[in-house]
Amino acid sequence: MTRGASMSARLKLAGVVLVCLCTLLANPSRSWGARLALLVGNDEGHGADVRLRYAQSDTARLAMLLSRVGGFAPDGIAVQLGRTANELRQALADLSARMQALPGQHLVVFYYSGHADGQNLHLGTSSYPLADLRQAVQALPAAVRVLILDACQAGVLTREKGGRSGQGFSLALGADEQTRGLAILAASAGSELAQESDQLGGAVFTHYLHLGLSGLADRNRDGSVSLTEAFAYTSERTVAATLGTTTGPQHPTYRLDLNGSDDLLLTRPGVSGIGYGHIRLDVPGWYFIRRSDGTVAAEVVSRGGELLAFDPGSYEITRRGRSNLDVGVVSVAEGRSTPVSGVATSSVAFGQMVRKGGGAAAVAFGLSAGTTARTSIAELGPSLGLQIVGRVDFSVASLELRLGLGQARHAGARLLSTTWEGTASVALLRVHDLGVRGRGLALAVAGGIEAGVSRMAQRIDGGDRHSSWSPLAGPTLLVDTTFSRRFYLRVGLGAPVYALRVQTVGGVSTTWRPALSAVLGAGTWF
Repeated sequence: MTRGASMSARLKLAGVVLVCLCTLLANPSRSWGARLALLVGNDEGHGADVRLRYAQSDTARLAMLLSRVGGFAPDGIAVQLGRTANELRQALADLSARMQALPGQHLVVFYYSGHADGQNLHLGTSSYPLADLRQAVQALPAAVRVLILDACQAGVLTREKGGRSGQGFSLALGADEQTRGLAILAASAGSELAQESDQLGGAVFTHYLHLGLSGLADRNRDGSVSLTEAFAYTSERTVAATLGTTTGPQHPTYRLDLNGSDDLLLTRPGVSGIGYGHIRLDVPGWYFIRRSDGTVAAEVVSRGGELLAFDPGSYEITRRGRSNLDVGVVSVAEGRSTPVSGVATSSVAFGQMVRKGGGAAAVAFGLSAGTTARTSIAELGPSLGLQIVGRVDFSVASLELRLGLGQARHAGARLLSTTWEGTASVALLRVHDLGVRGRGLALAVAGGIEAGVSRMAQRIDGGDRHSSWSPLAGPTLLVDTTFSRRFYLRVGLGAPVYALRVQTVGGVSTTWRPALSAVLGAGTWF
């Protein structure tokens, strides 16, 4: 799914100016006027545009973040979702009129998420020219205007006068001089498509911008995030996340028309506030943090000490180890900080996390061995034997290759028969993880169908020998109990139906014979 950040070594001069803007966005101690924002999101585009899934939800989430950790008053943020071009023009006019009625040197942030084609924003069936948008934002009566576009080919607005792509720049603060002008941040270069991700639950650029402003971009760990830090983090992660997609890498770009310098900040996620809480990654590791709806809230390789601001609620935290995943649930409370070292976790094997979609691996492999038992079929007697199973777990299903060898004995009225049975079968399973039953212990139930073939070789005490091939198929049920990180016990039940060729008075015929089978074994994940 597409929507519209290469690196440059010549970013030092731009960084000097951009850091000035950073400060303007989050230092209420300066004598600035109103801090206002207009955020626009539209999932709908023109007739040929695929409907987006996350443009509007991204916009609403960013608005909440700015009000909670960015210092923007709730009544200073206007949000437009699913609106038309005429409604956008009116919103910009209303914003301009409000600024003119308020004293002081204002700061305004404009954000758009949706479809675009390099010339126009696609607001449903209506269009809004990018050139008109740039002119309207620049005409707003504010000291500083920030224009952020998460749309396809949005980088056309950063190409003039040396617009740059990249993820990092050096800082060199000048005099304490009030900054004025326009900054444009674009999610993609002028010829690129911006991308959405179902796994992230949002647009790639906005997802990492949100994470960066929430605390992950705080590289100097001073509890605040500058625009320099936020753009560097967002650009780096956007390129990395889109490098392997079919659309190709997406390169955020920026353009600055600013004068002055000031040591100000963008957000302050390290400061306790109303409406949000913190998760402190005080244990180094590779973390995946998921919201209650399953979408990714954060992915970070922590060195120990990162502080992230989140909306109150429950989050699943997964920390990847060498051979397992440690999983826990943390409850984020308003105004409180929760360290991950205090969260109770349980170890889950890679196979289970693949099925749940939470691990980094695409597949997991297992190998097990066990004993088998089968009820009697066609007067061959019950069978006991051994079984080896190779297993592959995918995100939606699991496949098993089962190889077995068993022996059955039957004592008739006059004769004793011994039958050796070699079986090869394939089982297609759907696995359901039932959750953790204790530290280091997890339970999973799988159901599916098994099909294969059995080679039966019978020897009768009278000297006769018979052999035949018998296809088999039937339902199968399996219970796995994972323990000690990568090892598991398995108990299985099956109800195979055999197609047997038997000797009758009229000759040889095929008959269908049901049986019940069971297996008890142990295995390991790779």
